[in-house]
Amino acid sequence: RIITQEDDASYPQVAEADEAYCMVCGHCVAVCPYGALSVTGVDIEDCPEIEKNLVLSWDQTEQFLRSQRERQRLGGLEHRLGLPGTGCPAPGRGNLLG
Repeated sequence: RIITQEDDASYPQVAEADEAYCMVCGHCVAVCPYGALSVTGVDIEDCPEIEKNLVLSWDQTEQFLRSQRERQRLGGLEHRLGLPGTGCPAPGRGNLLG
């Protein structure tokens, strides 16, 4: 568990042992049903709400990733989502160098 809370009176936080795993992506803030989490340096008021009616299906997600030709822009996201082989490497410098 990356996010811990000592007791009901304390704030949730990233466990010290897991701080290196926190990418400061804000996903925990977006999915917390209580609005109890925040990310230092990010004002939640500046973040758009997630519109649940616009959530992509897995097929739509895969199609979107395939449409993004520059894999370096995805930063390995397709592999983390379990979609290996999506996208086509564009002949850009970053993709040619690996």
